[in-house]
Order: sequence, then C-alpha cells, then structure tokens
Amino acid sequence: MAGDARISRDVDAPRADASVCHVATEILLGRYRLTDVVTVEEGVEIWAGEHLLLKRPALIKFLTSDERGDSEAAQAAIERFRFEAQVSALLCARSQHIVTIHDADVGPSGPFLVIERDRGVCLADVLRYDAPLAPARVLHIVEQIGEALTAAHHAGIVHRDVRPANVWISSSAAVPDFAKLGNFIFAKSIDPRASLDRPPSSIPGVVVGTPSYMSPEQVLGEVADPSIDRWALAVLAYEALTGARPFDAETGSQTMIGVLTRPPTPPSKHRSDLSPAIDAFFERALDKEIKRRFSNVRDMLTALRQAIDDDAVSRAAAVTHASMQPMALTPLPPPPASRWVSVRRAGQASFVMVALLALTPLVPYLMKDAKPTDAQAGAAVSDPARAGHRPRPAVTAKATATATMSAATSASATTSATSSASPPADGAKRKKTSAKKDQPAAKKDPVFNDLERSLSNRQ
Repeated sequence: MAGDARISRDVDAPRADASVCHVATEILLGRYRLTDVVTVEEGVEIWAGEHLLLKRPALIKFLTSDERGDSEAAQAAIERFRFEAQVSALLCARSQHIVTIHDADVGPSGPFLVIERDRGVCLADVLRYDAPLAPARVLHIVEQIGEALTAAHHAGIVHRDVRPANVWISSSAAVPDFAKLGNFIFAKSIDPRASLDRPPSSIPGVVVGTPSYMSPEQVLGEVADPSIDRWALAVLAYEALTGARPFDAETGSQTMIGVLTRPPTPPSKHRSDLSPAIDAFFERALDKEIKRRFSNVRDMLTALRQAIDDDAVSRAAAVTHASMQPMALTPLPPPPASRWVSVRRAGQASFVMVALLALTPLVPYLMKDAKPTDAQAGAAVSDPARAGHRPRPAVTAKATATATMSAATSASATTSATSSASPPADGAKRKKTSAKKDQPAAKKDPVFNDLERSLSNRQ
C-alpha cells in the first residue's frame, strides 16, 4: 500500500533528482559494462552499456537510491520494478510495438532491467521540436500505440501512464516513425488468472499517473480499467495534432479539476486548418461519461482514421475550389481590315479564273453565232459574188486556243487591277471618261483577224 505513496504525493511539488549511484566502466554481475549515464528521473537511473559476451548494446535501468532500502516504501518500489520487468517481457512477445526487455536481475545496488538500446527517440522530444504534426503522421503513430495497448488489454494489463514520454519513435528508410510503448512501472493487472508477481494494491482514492493525461475516473481514484488508457491515447493524439493539451493549467491540481469540470477545447481552436470531423472525434473520445466514449481501442482508431480521412477530403476540396476560380482573360485585338479585304479579293480572282477555264470548251459553239464586224459587212455588200453566198467562217483549233488564252489573260488583268486599285474619286472618273472620247478607235480583236485570214485562204 505504501508503494503508491510515492505516486500519490503532491503533483505540484518539485522533485529533486537523485544522485547517480553508478560509475562508468563499472562491471555489473560480470555480464554488463556501464559506459554513460543517460537520464536520472522518476525514481530510476538509466545507463548505456553493453553485454560483455554478446557485444550487444543495451540500456540498463536501476532504481535510484531513494527507492532502495529496508523501508516498506522501498520494498514496494522493488516489487513494482519486478512487476514491470515481468509485464514488459510478457507483452513484447505479443506485440512488436512494446519495448523489448532482454534481461532482469538483482545486483549489489538492487534490481535492474536490461532493455533494448535502439528504441529511438522519445515522442515527447519529437513533439517539443516538431509539433503540431501532420494528421496522417499522427494517425500512423497513434495506430501503433493502439496496437500495443490492445495487446496489453487482451492480456489483462492496464498501462495507466500512456503519454509521449513513454513512447519511443525510430525511423528507417523502410519503416518511418516506428513507435513503441514502454515504462510499465505504473501498470496494473486486472486479470486474476495472470501468473505475475503482483505489486501492492493501490489505496482507494490515491492518484496514479500523470495529471495532463488522466481520465476523470482516474482522477477520482476509481477502479482502473482499459478506459483510462483510451482516454490517455486520445489526449496524446490531441497533443500531437495541435501542440497543446486539452485540459492543461498552471498546476497539476488545476489540470485535474479541468479534467473533471471543463469540456476539451476543440482542436480547431489551436489549429484552424483542422476540420469539424476531428473536433467531433475528440468531443466523443474525451467525454466525461465512460458510456459515451468509444468502447475499445479498435473502434476509437477507426473513428480517428475516418475523421482524418474526412479532413483530407475537405483540404483537397478546398484546393480544387481555389484552382477552379475563373481567370480574367484579355481578348485578342481584331486582325487588320486590309488583310480580310485582300483575302476576299484574292478569292474573287480565283473564282473568275476557274469560271473561264470551265467555259473554254464552249467557245466554238459560242463563236457560231458571232456577228461580223462592220468592215466585214461592208465588204460583203460591195462584192455581189459574196452577197448571195456567205459561208460561215471555220474556227480552227489555233484560233480557239488563242481566243481562250486572250480572254483569260484579259480577265486576269482586269481582276488584278480591280483587287489592287482603290475606288477613284469623282474628279478622276470625269477625267478618265473625257480621255476615252479623245482616243482613236481601238484595234480589232486578234481573234477576228485570225478568222478573216482563214476565210481569205479558203477562198
């Protein structure tokens, strides 16, 4: 019973570090060599060392001097230390997320534990420098700790002190953020069938644990059950997501009062980018009533994953909405008008050329009905021999081709002149008309000259 007196002392009182009881290069029971002291805290002294025969590095955990002796409290501490060794050995065989215990024994200065050295860095240090963490990373770490707690609960063990200082994180290229739960010094067996050396039972109403991570029933000193570990795991997840604790106050006593009386601060108050789904998860996980919380670790982790997935969807939707906002586009200036005029005129010229080429085979038929010129008519009247018989002129192939080419050339020249020349002014039109009147009569068309030569040759 007195063993919990150390645990239940005033949580606000400062604790003086115990003096180091061992020295470097010390050989422990002929098996381990101590090299460097790692930490002295919470009634324990941890040294780095190695196994002399196996050459395996290890951490060696001792009780400090104030936890040893012949007093009832010292004996209770030794029994609890032994219980931690048995629980850790039992659970590390059931879950890879429990810190491994390699050995346990009693040396000249008292009992000691040999634990794995490559357990990583303390999660409390990670949060001190990196918090708040990304939601996906928090979920990855919390799921591993949840697996360790599930193994413990199935074995009838309640940890009673789940917090970042008792979680270690190691990383490698293959497995980033590999988490392990350790320090079962405050653990309690709730399975009477377990073959463990049970430490003295806690006094009813005695506080066991760390105030910031205690559940209401733990603060009240009620019977321990797995619900207090689920509460502490939710507080740990809250702290990793926000960098703050939901009920922290200036002192441990005020913190415990807040656990009993105040609702948790929504995580979105500390971190505005978190969605309402995450707020709703912690509202349920940290409810004052046990019946309103999650009934097991598996259900709690499933709900946390769903909340974080919903949060990720909300973030993606916000990014998509921002990327789909309309952009202000500057209209292109219209092309110059002269360009379109040139294209239109070129199209007209092409149409005329195609039409002329299509009409070329019809030229002989059109020439049959051609009327003679005034000179030809006069010659026919003056010659009585020709007046009675006027044969139709024969149109040769050479004449037809010449006429076709001449007409095409004339049409092309006319089209080009029309396309390139701008409309003349009224004065220019009058000058052009008067100039035409003064010009002599135009020469005969070469086509008809050829016809006349053909007729003369035939006569």
